[in-house]
Amino acid sequence: MSKSALTKILAVVNVLLAAVLFYILWSAGAKRHAAAEVRVFFYRDPSALPLWVAVEKGFFDTTVVKVKTEEIPRLGDEVGMVSRGAVLVGVGFPWEGFISRASADLDKFRLVYTTVGTKDKPVTALVAWRESGVKTLKDLAGKRVGYLQDLRLNLYLKPLLAKEGVDTAGVKLVPLSFSEMRSAFIDKRAEALVAPEPLRTYFLSDTEDVVLVEDAFLEKHLVSPYFWGATVTSIANLRLRAEATKAVVDGLKKGLEFVRSNPSEAGKILRENLGLENLTQLELPQFADASQVKDQELQAFFDALKGAGAVLFEMPQAKVLLQVE
Repeated sequence: MSKSALTKILAVVNVLLAAVLFYILWSAGAKRHAAAEVRVFFYRDPSALPLWVAVEKGFFDTTVVKVKTEEIPRLGDEVGMVSRGAVLVGVGFPWEGFISRASADLDKFRLVYTTVGTKDKPVTALVAWRESGVKTLKDLAGKRVGYLQDLRLNLYLKPLLAKEGVDTAGVKLVPLSFSEMRSAFIDKRAEALVAPEPLRTYFLSDTEDVVLVEDAFLEKHLVSPYFWGATVTSIANLRLRAEATKAVVDGLKKGLEFVRSNPSEAGKILRENLGLENLTQLELPQFADASQVKDQELQAFFDALKGAGAVLFEMPQAKVLLQVE
């Protein structure tokens, strides 16, 4: 082989090696900058509205994260998955169920935002099927009272009613899923329901068959403000996946700002995601991000649950969940 031919071959080899090296370096860089795939769990109630807005409006469309949302029908191991960092954020977890499931690990979570109910703007109501004859609290004697299964009402509803003079000996408490709550009267599962939003609005819209026994039921008899849906992440996520967590939290906060600035469009998105398009009006809940939550009010909610017997373990101070990492 001539010297010139060998030189040409070496030149070609060098070009190929350079191309291979460039591809390896480019590929490694692309992988480093690829959007991280993260999971976000949500509970289907009005507390998840900022998430639905963020998805619809593209507030998660960044080079940092690729968000996969997953609905959970009831709280279980999903709470622990957020704590461990297997799931980035849990959206709209009912506080009572969340606290119970988090248990001793409650201090490992950090609040992103929450929904709250007050006596003036409630998220709960006690309603009854008109045919049941229930018009007042005392009429609940001997009746079946349904409640959302992720609340802890089985532990404290009867004592609350007893304080109001209700004979609770024959009262039967019936835990129900969201879909079961909607059809509980038709299916004869219960004569009365403690209905949180959006079920509160759903039943109050049926003035022909449903009686409002008492609005702001838990806000009046347990505590006000009543904290309803918690959106949380964890210390593990904030420390180990800081960039991805910040991107998701920022997207949720943009969704929250959109809800406040565009209540009419946000209401439409809410009704669509709850399957309540036929409702002409669905009042938006009161949202508060972690910086707006008063630790004294959250502590009062914790103390009320503890005092009512809904929590059977020692909880950390509420302000722990509001700390900034």
